[in-house]
Amino acid sequence: MASFDGNTGVIVLAATYRPDVLDAALRRLVRFDRQVTVDSSDVQSRIKILGVHPRGNRQDPRVRC
Repeated sequence: MASFDGNTGVIVLAATYRPDVLDAALRRLVRFDRQVTVDSSDVQSRIKILGVHPRGNRQDPRVRC
């Protein structure tokens, strides 16, 4: 990351549930200048998310959203 030109207009996004297993080189302060922690969603929000993503896709009839 350090070799990129700082003015290219490129945005790199990364997400993980396990930051503790990331390589130390990725966790250096100069690699990513922002960290956003997102709390887990509640049950009702998860149900809404599950209702959006399978739209238009076949799924097992035993799956309930």
